[in-house]
Amino acid sequence: VAISPALFFDARDALDIARRTRLIDGLNAADTTVFRQLRKTAAELSRERSRLLGLEHAEDGAAGRLESEARTLEAALARAQQRQQELTVAHAAALAAATTTTTTTSPPTTTPATTPPTTAPPTTTAPSTPVPPPPPTGYVPTPGTNPHHDDPFLVCVRNHESSGNYQAYNPDGPYYGAYQFLQATWDATANHMGRVELIGVRPTQASPYDQDDVAWALYQWRGSAPWGGICDPPP
Repeated sequence: VAISPALFFDARDALDIARRTRLIDGLNAADTTVFRQLRKTAAELSRERSRLLGLEHAEDGAAGRLESEARTLEAALARAQQRQQELTVAHAAALAAATTTTTTTSPPTTTPATTPPTTAPPTTTAPSTPVPPPPPTGYVPTPGTNPHHDDPFLVCVRNHESSGNYQAYNPDGPYYGAYQFLQATWDATANHMGRVELIGVRPTQASPYDQDDVAWALYQWRGSAPWGGICDPPP
């Protein structure tokens, strides 16, 4: 039986078309798989981005709360320190008044009333300023030289604030010590750094080692802001 050439070519074309159709279907299936994977990856990245943004906002909120709590603590410590100073002054005044009363009162005597005393009884004068309270009983000054004593920032602050005098006192604050601490700032920093034995200690009563220690901790905690940025390095 003779086969027509036209039928031969039609059969070959049909096979070629079938092969191409299968190839295209395979490519389409692969593209669909890749597209689905890309879409899944994009969704995961979007969720991760949302999670990271949420963490960032939470950290910002936590930092704000910590700063607010620090300011509240400093204010409370300042009020407590002011109250302590008022009580110290009142106690010193009461003690001075009691001493004056006991020394100016004549003791009982058996001498007849017509005999005048030969000497005047001694009198005392109240001190013009109250004596600073002693350091808290739990405080033991740390001896030696602090490892950060020669840090350029601390050296600059000491020279600017007190010319390096660890007993410096400025009644305007009042400010104490080589770094001119407010008592509230000193107490808040001591609490922050975990040295609770320094809370309530006047900075001028603390050793140079401990003053350096608190100044360095405050610098690490709050930067140069407590000293007005006076010793920031040039830009």
